[in-house]
Amino acid sequence: MDEMTEVEQPTPKKSFFSGDFLRRRLISNPVTMKELRSRMRGARAYVILTVYLALISGLVGVIYLAVVSSESQMPNPETYQIIGKTVFGTVLALQFALISMIAPALTAGAIASERERQTFDLLRTTLLPARSLVNGKLLSAVLFLLLLLFAALPLQSLAYLLGGVGFVEIGISSLMLVICTFTFSLIGIFFSSLVKRTLPATILSYLFSSGFVVGLPILLSFFLGLFGPLIGNFLYGSYGGQSPPEIQPWQVYAMAAIIWLLLTSNPVLAALTSELLLIEEQAIFAWSVPLNNNLPNITIISPWLGFCVLYLVVSLILYLFSILIVKRKEK
Repeated sequence: MDEMTEVEQPTPKKSFFSGDFLRRRLISNPVTMKELRSRMRGARAYVILTVYLALISGLVGVIYLAVVSSESQMPNPETYQIIGKTVFGTVLALQFALISMIAPALTAGAIASERERQTFDLLRTTLLPARSLVNGKLLSAVLFLLLLLFAALPLQSLAYLLGGVGFVEIGISSLMLVICTFTFSLIGIFFSSLVKRTLPATILSYLFSSGFVVGLPILLSFFLGLFGPLIGNFLYGSYGGQSPPEIQPWQVYAMAAIIWLLLTSNPVLAALTSELLLIEEQAIFAWSVPLNNNLPNITIISPWLGFCVLYLVVSLILYLFSILIVKRKEK
């Protein structure tokens, strides 16, 4: 009787940030588990991880030896700070470059390969919704890329130990790398769902991602060469006693906004500019720019913050369109 009358105690709810909740959410998606097991089962993942860390470690060692050997005396604290800044910038730029190259390759064939193997229709007949399919393909690639990023985190921490780099720089760069990982992975997912073949999806993914990495800096240099001197003279110059050119303040602000948008669209340029502003102006989120010509001061958002907002918006758009494309009926 005691066993029959005993009331079963309800299981306590797990918080969202608990490890058990995240683990159960990860296991609940069969696509994620299947992709992770197939990715980590072979030797390809370990070869990529080994080559990635060996390349970064080799560059860090070469930089350290080059800076130390150039000193005629024993290295001083300023030398270590130079080494720390150089190591931090080199590792960060290399990580951005590798993520932009590896992420589209991992995700460009995620859905297109299912169509090539003629297994996409089988996935459509299951109870798995399109959102879960996209999430599974995306998370399997993002988790592997995050493994690459966190594996190189001790090398970035080496720059902090040497000096010249603080926790703020490391935190901002890590956040930008994570957001960049999601964006470039979603570029591959989008074209993989849009195109039915892996090769065209890969080519389109690399063309689209190279526009952020290479195309935008070229466009930025064009705008700086065309409008940079005009904006600088209008805001700060005296024109040598001559009358200023016929240009309105709103036109200068518009051209400066275009240059700022192009600057924040590139991860490397946004990171370098934010680092420079943090060192020179001690500005983390925004800084005020004094202007001449009786113009009021303007407040400019730091490029790293604009980068995060812009890339999150692009990622959300690509994510939603990928779900809609996967959900539509095949012709």
